[in-house]
Amino acid sequence: RERRDVFSYQAWKQHRSTSRYFKNLVTAFSSSLARFVWIQVLACTVFAAAVWLYFEGFGVVATFFGFPAAVASAFPGHDAPAISALPFSVTVAVLSLLLVFRTNQSYDRWWEARKIWGSIVNKTRDITRQGLTRVPPQQEHLKQPITALAACFPKVLMFHLGAQDDQAKELLEKDLTRLLPENDRDTILAATHKPMTLVGCLSEKFAEAHINPIERMKADNILTDFSDYYGMCERILKTPIPLVYTRFTSRFLSVWMLLLPLALYSQTNPHFLIVPITGLIGLFLFAIAEVGIQIEEPFSILPLQSICDGIEASCFEAYELDKKKE
Repeated sequence: RERRDVFSYQAWKQHRSTSRYFKNLVTAFSSSLARFVWIQVLACTVFAAAVWLYFEGFGVVATFFGFPAAVASAFPGHDAPAISALPFSVTVAVLSLLLVFRTNQSYDRWWEARKIWGSIVNKTRDITRQGLTRVPPQQEHLKQPITALAACFPKVLMFHLGAQDDQAKELLEKDLTRLLPENDRDTILAATHKPMTLVGCLSEKFAEAHINPIERMKADNILTDFSDYYGMCERILKTPIPLVYTRFTSRFLSVWMLLLPLALYSQTNPHFLIVPITGLIGLFLFAIAEVGIQIEEPFSILPLQSICDGIEASCFEAYELDKKKE
């Protein structure tokens, strides 16, 4: 399972450690990326082995395993064509551009999503502060639902952007039951677009509060920002990098890797080295392509649950401190 960490000082210290090179090298073949691309790498490696056996013949394998000479003679070798590596030298630049461009575009999507969620952290805290400080003492009963709705907004948005399976629904219902009044909980759970419904409930709470128009306008501006944030997230989720680009890059890389052993055979001595060389090159090239695929949809790899828990903790900490002032 992909790790989704929120970094702390200690995490950054470990991340910068010089031992990371050795650790990352040792875990290269057991990493999450290797688990994602092992089928493609295996296919290219098997094809490279087939190319080697076709040109080399079965004699080497038969001798190694002690098979009879008749077995070796039944599968003689073939003359290897003199295939130049020049086409691969020329096209590797094109392949690199395709992979780098796609990875950069995917990273931009990931970084935009992270900035959106950073703004959500700030705005939920701010709307909580405004609710606790602007609502008059005679309407003290509104402070808890405003705080709870603010804390629930990121949880509802995370569900909206996620799988929405039975497990996610159960977790969301448990959180809303724990934090919200029953009528607000039922309204949100019954809605198709839960983030928009929650923002509507929060807007009603501020409309009910006896605060001056300037303060109400400030709160409404934050609620408008909430609407912008879930709209931005939906744009990222529903609009991938053009599929024609992704598919072309995948096809280009697959064909390039499958044909590579034909060029490596005459350039490599001993010839059997084309098998591990092809596997190693395939591992890193397919892994680069997979990085772009994984971060293209950022909400599956961002630590949203940790962010939501942090928002809830900070909002209710502010609420408890406000209660002590009464």
